[in-house]
Amino acid sequence: MISFGFESAYGESLNSYRIALEHSPRNPSIYLQKANLELLVGDTEKAQDYTRYALSIKFNYTDAFFFLANIEFESGRNAWYFYGVTRYEVGANEDAEFIFSALSEKYSENKELKTILSNINNRTEVFSGINSSFNDEPFISNEDILLEFDAEE
Repeated sequence: MISFGFESAYGESLNSYRIALEHSPRNPSIYLQKANLELLVGDTEKAQDYTRYALSIKFNYTDAFFFLANIEFESGRNAWYFYGVTRYEVGANEDAEFIFSALSEKYSENKELKTILSNINNRTEVFSGINSSFNDEPFISNEDILLEFDAEE
């Protein structure tokens, strides 16, 4: 829900993001800022979609992982996966190893978790050798985003 005084600023922000995306459609930080705006107005689903899209552009975008982990945590979901990746990306390797060891034990059939844990143990790129699961989840396409901006004007 957008209050009356905030509606104008929200619309101006949407227009600014639309312009920014026209000039730099592959810049993940624009999508993350859009996610932040949507979360501010209470649209958690759109915030998650925009954040996942930012991650589909830059799969090791630490700020996006942290943002998504916070959304997941606030909604009561298991945010350990995102938190573990974030900890690894900021150099807290022991924390990440502990988190992914626990996740691998709990979800023993999940091959992606085992690969990530191996990558953490070997101090290599966390997603090396796997396809990011974000590519399999639905997200808003760039075309849908631009259409949405046009519709909101």
